[in-house]
Amino acid sequence: MEITEGEQTDLLALGDIQKEIVFIQNYIVQLEEVNRMHDRNMREINGILLGQMERVDVGALISSADQAITNLASFRNVLETIGKIGGEIREISTQVNLLSINAAIEAAHAKEAGRGFAVVADEIKKLSDRTRKAVEEIARTVSSIDKELDAVTGNIQELQSKMREMREFSDKLAQSVANMREMTSGNLLKRLLNIVTTRTSRIVKTIRSAFSSRHR
Repeated sequence: MEITEGEQTDLLALGDIQKEIVFIQNYIVQLEEVNRMHDRNMREINGILLGQMERVDVGALISSADQAITNLASFRNVLETIGKIGGEIREISTQVNLLSINAAIEAAHAKEAGRGFAVVADEIKKLSDRTRKAVEEIARTVSSIDKELDAVTGNIQELQSKMREMREFSDKLAQSVANMREMTSGNLLKRLLNIVTTRTSRIVKTIRSAFSSRHR
């Protein structure tokens, strides 16, 4: 049985339609796979980001740093108080030293009668000297600690700044990932729609062409 020209046209049209349908199906499968990979990658990125944020509670670290600075300020106030007390003790020591010198002079004038008093005055002078040296040592220690506090406070403030930057960066990164996911998904959908629309138009055109050929 011979195939008519119209039937040949129909077969060719049918073949073209089947090719277009297969192409569309393959393209959809590929796009679905790409979309799945994209979603998986985005989930992994989000997971890593969230995991890091959970491991490092930036907000808690900043609060701890704030509290540390407050504590350091309180400690600095204590040091200032110690310094003031040391200054007062130094003044008292100076006065006692002067009194002991005056007492020694008076004892020398009294000669034998004032010898015992001179011994006491000498002991007072020694005690005054020891007190003065101790106060000076305290003052040096307070000054050294105060410098260390300045350095520690500066380091904590720098750490606070870095942590705030890290939190801002993490927020921006999370937003960028969300935007990228939304944009990429939208592009994939648009491409899919364009391809499907184009191929569907070809199928419709092929069917119309075949139909026109049969009815000439």
